Order: sequence, then structure tokens, then C-alpha cells
Amino acid sequence: GVSNFFVPPEKLRCSGADAVLGVLPLARELVTKGAEVVFACNSLPALNDITAEEMQEVLAKAAEVCPALGRAVQAGKASVVANGSGSPCINLRLVSEELAKAAEGVDLLVIEGMGRAVHTNLHTVFSCDCIKLAMIKNQRVATQLFQGQIYDCVCKFDPAVGSM
Repeated sequence: GVSNFFVPPEKLRCSGADAVLGVLPLARELVTKGAEVVFACNSLPALNDITAEEMQEVLAKAAEVCPALGRAVQAGKASVVANGSGSPCINLRLVSEELAKAAEGVDLLVIEGMGRAVHTNLHTVFSCDCIKLAMIKNQRVATQLFQGQIYDCVCKFDPAVGSM
């Protein structure tokens, strides 16, 4: 029965939900429109965030069942890079060299997750268009920043500096 069911804690990370149900469908849509997509994921585990190594596996599996992603991966139009971080937040001045090179000249940056999109980059201005996506998991943050409630979602579009 359930009482003797045991899974090692390291196998219980829920790092795939945002990737599989959120980021991958968005990436699929982008590649079908001709975009190149680079998934920048943590180098090391942090809370429930997916790592670059895990995302590599997820993308490979998705490419097997989704022709659009499969073609993009084969053509080098969908790839994964490690961001150099092991934190749920990200200081974009301290990313890996691999990510810095991959980000050169991008047209759109999508920052996903409360730590990255809200805690550390909500008011950051970029030289490209940016979409910041997050679910707010702290009532104080929800109230102070958005006059909202816990579990409200944020979808903030910031146009590139000087584009408007």
C-alpha cells in the first residue's frame, strides 16, 4: 500500500511542471514561427527549478513526440545552455559565458519564475523585448508589488529600451 511507498527525496523535485506545461509549449509556438529558442536553465539544483542537464533530457523527449521541436533541435534552432547559477534568482551580470554568448543579439527574452522574473529582474531594463512570467507564491510580495493575492500570476511585457 501507500504506507510503504518510498521515493528518495532527490527524485521528488517538481522541476518539470513549468518547463513541460509552460516553457515548452511557448518554445514550440516560437519555433513554428521560425524563431530560434535557447533554454537557459540552472547549472545546479535550486528548490524545484529545472537544471540544464534535466532540461536537455526533457527537450530530447519532447523532440521525439513533437515534430516542430524535433525539427528545431535537429536544425540547432532549439538548445539548452547552463546559466552558471544554482539559485532560484539570477544576477544577469554573473551568468555563464555560454549563456552570455547565446544571448547576444536576441530579439526577445522570456524570464520565468518568481525568483528570476520578480525578485531580481522585475524592473530590469533590457536592450531587447522582455516578457516576465511568474506565479506569486508569497502574500507579502503579492500585496506590496501588485496589490494582489498569493498565487496571482504576473505576465509583464517590457519593450526594448528605445523602441517606443
